[in-house]
Amino acid sequence: MTRLILIQELVRGNGMAHMTEAVTWQGGITLYRVSGVESRDLKVALQAGAGDVRELDFAAADPALDIDGLDPDVQYDLTVRPASLLARLRQGRQQFQVHPRPRPFRVLVSGSGRCGTQTFAHWLDGMTFQDGTAVNARHEALALHVLRAIIAGDMQTVARVAGGQQHNIESAPFYALAADQLRADRIVQLVRDGRRVVQSGMNRGWYDNDSVWNRIKPRFEGDVFTNCCHFWRHANAELEKVADLRIRLEDLSTDGAAQARILADLSIAPSDVPFPHANKGQGSSAASHWTGDQRRVFTEICGELMDRYYPHWQENW
Repeated sequence: MTRLILIQELVRGNGMAHMTEAVTWQGGITLYRVSGVESRDLKVALQAGAGDVRELDFAAADPALDIDGLDPDVQYDLTVRPASLLARLRQGRQQFQVHPRPRPFRVLVSGSGRCGTQTFAHWLDGMTFQDGTAVNARHEALALHVLRAIIAGDMQTVARVAGGQQHNIESAPFYALAADQLRADRIVQLVRDGRRVVQSGMNRGWYDNDSVWNRIKPRFEGDVFTNCCHFWRHANAELEKVADLRIRLEDLSTDGAAQARILADLSIAPSDVPFPHANKGQGSSAASHWTGDQRRVFTEICGELMDRYYPHWQENW
């Protein structure tokens, strides 16, 4: 019985584990830990073609490992495995290939939060670009590392992560807070009606606790409601400076023709995949119950952008 278990573990050890995310930059690679291996020492083997193997230790205390001095025109084979033999038998190893140079996203999507970035990524993932390349769309990849960098004011790390991940579409609201660091073939501003975002943000505890998600948000004068209004305006105003394309969530949700135009704008082949509807069961995000003072505050802070994004918004108040 023990022999059978050992054989099973050895077979499993030949599988592909997912222990790190690679970010490439000019002449280097940074490996970031993914959830589940934070407390493990890892071993990294790096090889170019038939050249010598470079062995590196990725200690458990380190959230990331920088590998520099590489040739950006050479493809490197990387193998990542747990340092512990027992963990290696159970978890296997991760193997992949990268060129150590920047790899801008084809499409980077951002917004205010509570605006559909997760749903948008899920919708696009698995489609095909017009040139035949498969769409690999992800939502908030390496989120914790980026959030910590934004809190620390480490924009160099934010820029490196935004400019060197290995998938081709990223959709994440936190990049709105580092808009000038974004690098992509197309930068998309995903907008949702500010009234629904503000109410949804309050439902989710915006400006109401000390979570990492709240610590990245700039603080404004006033109560929670006022801060949520300011944040919607701030995030969208920052994205306006760099975005190549603005998309309204409401159009994606209800308009098949708009969906087709958006795919064409992103150089993605036509698709009949329906746009999913997320966030069910989290309570109403409508603003119909706001007080007169809240409506006045929202209009003062957000009215200018609402007039541009939703010209007739006050007719449906």
